Amino acid sequence: EYHISPINYVIQRRMTEAKFALTNTESPLAEISWRVGYENVDHFAKLFMRHVGCSPNDYRKQFKNSLVEQAYLLPNT
Repeated sequence: EYHISPINYVIQRRMTEAKFALTNTESPLAEISWRVGYENVDHFAKLFMRHVGCSPNDYRKQFKNSLVEQAYLLPNT
């Protein structure tokens, strides 16, 4: 059993898609919001914060910062 309501399952799937888009595209937040099924970007951002723990913009920045850190940690070849 999954122990999750159908609506929460849909939200989780949408958040997973949004996280992928935030880290793999330069698309504006409004476009990502629309692409994952939310017409209202503010509503999307609130749900993202509730389910992911940070704002969509902060999520994108954290991912980019971790890539920069990884680049410095990789040995030169």
